[in-house]
Amino acid sequence: MTTQQQSDGTPVPGPTPSRGPRISVVLPVSGVEEYLAGCLDSVLGQPVAGVEVIAVDDASPDRCGEILDARAREDTRLRVIHLTESVGPGPARNLGLAQATG
Repeated sequence: MTTQQQSDGTPVPGPTPSRGPRISVVLPVSGVEEYLAGCLDSVLGQPVAGVEVIAVDDASPDRCGEILDARAREDTRLRVIHLTESVGPGPARNLGLAQATG
């Protein structure tokens, strides 16, 4: 793990774990099964503390919901919202944003 330093060499203070996430990433998801794992790897693989990812499964017709659920069981920073009917990327994003805590 790399520690960031200020110009005088002292460590940059990180987020206090009890304060919760500082950054929220909202992903509206539909019909992107072939790209989803790579997207989640990219977002969750960032070396930044205090990140939460809220994925909104917009009633995806493929396996996106299953992929999201499996990854959420492995990584508690990922939360999944499943919609029963598609609302489109804008409204899906807004639903995820309403759940964001960062």
